[in-house]
Amino acid sequence: MGDSAQGASRGAFFAGLIGEAVCGLDRRRLAESHHSTNRKHRQTVAENKNWRKMKPPGPSCVNPNIARFANYYRHRGKRILDLSLTIPALFVLGPLLAIIALFIAWNMGPPVLFRQQRPGLNGRPFELVKFRTMRDTRDEDGNPLPDKQRLTSLGRILRSTSLDELPELWNVLKGDMSLVGPRPLLMQYLSRYTTEQARRHEVSPGMTGWAQINGRNLLPFSARLKLDTWYVENLSFKIDIKILYSTFFNVIYRRNVIPDQDVRSVDDIGLFQ
Repeated sequence: MGDSAQGASRGAFFAGLIGEAVCGLDRRRLAESHHSTNRKHRQTVAENKNWRKMKPPGPSCVNPNIARFANYYRHRGKRILDLSLTIPALFVLGPLLAIIALFIAWNMGPPVLFRQQRPGLNGRPFELVKFRTMRDTRDEDGNPLPDKQRLTSLGRILRSTSLDELPELWNVLKGDMSLVGPRPLLMQYLSRYTTEQARRHEVSPGMTGWAQINGRNLLPFSARLKLDTWYVENLSFKIDIKILYSTFFNVIYRRNVIPDQDVRSVDDIGLFQ
């Protein structure tokens, strides 16, 4: 791509960003505005003899660059945002990550990281990494004990503060995840989703998402999946910034976090079997 083409692409990106901020209209509000405008138009037509010459006006704030920006953000801009925040975060949080790793090694022994395959974009598996929060304690038959019994006091702190999620920044850096998106659940759930629920995999999974700022652990699975689908349909720069902003304060105030939650208590659609 030549310099002029790159300049045009960047110009459309920033023009769309400005246009979105100026207009401040999401799809629903845009539709309401258009409906209201057309209603006024019909009233004017009824009072005007020259109604045949009149054309219905469009919405009051239409910027063609908004559609271009939305498409650009979904396919390229979102990745740019991920990298622009993740790379500095890894440098800044590096010492904290090292300290947490040392505490885990001292408290639970190796390994420090929990690794598990999770479904990513289009359901493709990737290896999720998190800080380990539980001991590998088993019963006489070799089966793992319930999560509540294996969760350590350090692990409870890490979960309640969401610090156990920080290694996922590495997943974001690699491109397996995004900062914002539906949370990656288990691989065995894939065959149990409805067609609508499976749409959550049309975007990359995220460290935080629309469901996480609207109830998180308090929500049953059915509600979480509906919120995930809503996010896929309405993904935008504005919504991602809102999610990141809200997540920061939710983490600070530890809102809607249940560190030792049994997923069966919120599985109202039979995903966990």
